[in-house]
Amino acid sequence: MNGRMDLEFYRDADGSPRVRAGRLCEILGRFLEEDLQESADFCRAVLGAIDDVSAGRILSWEETGNAHTLALSPDEAIIESNFDPGAKHCLLKLTCLKDVVNAWLEFVQEPA
Repeated sequence: MNGRMDLEFYRDADGSPRVRAGRLCEILGRFLEEDLQESADFCRAVLGAIDDVSAGRILSWEETGNAHTLALSPDEAIIESNFDPGAKHCLLKLTCLKDVVNAWLEFVQEPA
């Protein structure tokens, strides 16, 4: 992953997909690992929702996953922790989230 988002994708000793994230992207990294995981279907669902919200086909979209809630509005995405009330939320432009989820999908589909 490019340094712009300060994210690095890798596989741990067990072959599970992981993210090294800078402090500003920590919750985004946890969302990828804990909610999207290796689910190509969930990645595609998020990408479809981003496209639908961006195009104005729907006004907003929200999904609660294993550990985070993702909310999409026309210009931004918010990721909030479901279990850590002290965690900072992550606010991203939809285009940025789309790039990250596309990169994550490509990464998890590569052979381990």
